[in-house]
Amino acid sequence: MDAGKDPSGQAPGAPVRRLAGAAIRQAPVAAIALAAIWLLSERMAEVDPGALAAALRQTGWAGWLGAMALTAVSFRAVGRYDALVLAELAQGKADGGGDGGGPAIPARAARRAGAAAIAASQVLGLGVVSGALVRWRLLPGLGLAAATRQTVAVALSFLSAWAVLLCLTLAIFPLAPGLPSPLAGLGTAGLVALAAALWAGRVRALPALPFALRLVALAAADTVAAALALWVLLPGAVDIGFAGFLAVYLLALGAALLSGLPGGVGAFEAVMIAALPGAAPEPLLAAILAFRAVYYALPAIWAGYALWRGPRGAGALPATGWRRARRLVARARRAEAGLARQAGHGVIALGNGRAGWVVARAGGSLAAIGDPLGAADPAALLRLIARRARAAGLRPCLYKAGARTAAAARRAGWKVFPVAEELWLCPLSWTDAGHRQARLRRKLRRADAAGVTIGERAPGDTLPLAVMGQIARGWAARNGGERGLSMGRFSGEYLSCQQVFLARAGGRLVAFATFHRGRGEWTLDLMRQAPDCPDGTMQALIGAAIASARRSNIPRLSLAAVPYLPPDACPGPRAPAALWRRLARPASGLRQFKAAFGPKAETLYVAAPSWIALLAGAADLGWAIRFPPPLCRPAARMNGIHHQPDQDEIESRPPSWHIGPQPAPIRAAVAERHSDERSSFPPA
Repeated sequence: MDAGKDPSGQAPGAPVRRLAGAAIRQAPVAAIALAAIWLLSERMAEVDPGALAAALRQTGWAGWLGAMALTAVSFRAVGRYDALVLAELAQGKADGGGDGGGPAIPARAARRAGAAAIAASQVLGLGVVSGALVRWRLLPGLGLAAATRQTVAVALSFLSAWAVLLCLTLAIFPLAPGLPSPLAGLGTAGLVALAAALWAGRVRALPALPFALRLVALAAADTVAAALALWVLLPGAVDIGFAGFLAVYLLALGAALLSGLPGGVGAFEAVMIAALPGAAPEPLLAAILAFRAVYYALPAIWAGYALWRGPRGAGALPATGWRRARRLVARARRAEAGLARQAGHGVIALGNGRAGWVVARAGGSLAAIGDPLGAADPAALLRLIARRARAAGLRPCLYKAGARTAAAARRAGWKVFPVAEELWLCPLSWTDAGHRQARLRRKLRRADAAGVTIGERAPGDTLPLAVMGQIARGWAARNGGERGLSMGRFSGEYLSCQQVFLARAGGRLVAFATFHRGRGEWTLDLMRQAPDCPDGTMQALIGAAIASARRSNIPRLSLAAVPYLPPDACPGPRAPAALWRRLARPASGLRQFKAAFGPKAETLYVAAPSWIALLAGAADLGWAIRFPPPLCRPAARMNGIHHQPDQDEIESRPPSWHIGPQPAPIRAAVAERHSDERSSFPPA
């Protein structure tokens, strides 16, 4: 045995040093708590208990009922905040190559557990410990470790949101009489520092911005409702508008959180009394006591009842295998069903397994992409996506749905809007002869004159992934990064399941294009080229794909979609159509490139249950496409969305590799890329 260690294997004095370190870290918190208690005790010596009781009795029923209603609003936001953080943790773990955070937890159960955890911890103190135990009790599928991670994530994210809200309030609204005037400058400085930090780290910050904004919005709903609950209880003698009172409440809340005491007792009252020096202490303390009864005691009683009842609707949803989803994808009418192989995507299926939908999460929306898989009543599939979105706490929407699906959605009361045009042709009858293909023939002659040769690789064939990766990285650097959601990103295992066409010039690989393969259709996916790629090379790649599809007797080849372009003479207001044409202008080069092949056009639609949901879903889809999270290593286990027995199921694949040095091709795991909505291709 090492003479320098005790029998337990620890160095002498190690436990003492750990305890000393913990005490030093907690010293500032303890100092804040003691100072707050001392200040409150000094003021309490001046309080007349009789006047305090009289002021409490003077609180009207309108104030009590208003405070109760606002407390319900606040805790509803708290529950949604908790469910949002839990969903993001699970999604982040899945994208990072984990198992998706374990069993799926219904959003309703997560909201109930989150509200109960906050209600209990704000009374008991020791927020991380008490909050983790409450979440573990009400969400047993999480496990204690995951419940603790969830509690810490909620606490840290709420403190960050609180700081942003405090800076906004101090910078915008007038200060209360008792607050020092430099606080307004500090609030402005805090906002400037936040903006500078976001700009400096914009590459990493932008993908997470929608999530952060939702957190701040929910934190604002929570704190504003709580501040209103206290404000309506204030007597008339406390003359302060709500705009000035909000900053006082946020400062008091921060002091209460930092003190670590149950309910922030002492710190909260001390800040309130100091910030409102013109108010008599008895009426102010009476309002705070009433607020504690409504906002602390009543939710704590409900939390105790919830703990006594135990989990409700929180049973882990059993995970499903990949077999059923693979069968649906293999039998799909459209090759674009291969999107299910992309990281973060999956297949949601009816209980009989004969029909389903490719789905992906985009911000706060659950998007069903393309047309349904298999044969089923469209109304049943719409109910399916709506039900699964509600269970996950998301908004349902359809993206790039065909005309029949859009018509079914319209009959079901959904709002529908054209979003893209799919360009396709029939390889069996296609020819490059005719006036419309004159530009294409010139491009093909230039490629032939430059000595461009085209090679073809079927799924599973060996690919020059190292060189292809270099081309893909260069393309991404020139085009502001790869796009996400329905736009694929370079991945070795993904390409191993696609039909790949390689272009060489002078014996060197200069470009490649890939296609989804279906039973009766191929769909264009990735297009990547080197900066010195000879003119006409991409046209030659597509021409070679058309010829190969003809030899394979494929009746339909899709060039994927381009943004919808409304006609100049379209009915209705002219301003929206003009705005849409302006937004679609960056894709004009891509449209011109595809139009050179003389394709037919088919309008695709986006749909949602209401116009508000449609606008929110469109914003989520656009952001997910433009700022996707990085791709990571595949998970050892399948992750994603799970199913409810006898109702429906969602099956998903592991995430794919990001662009990098030659990963081993794995036929079973794939990622996706859609050239249709990517940044515009150079004009043909």
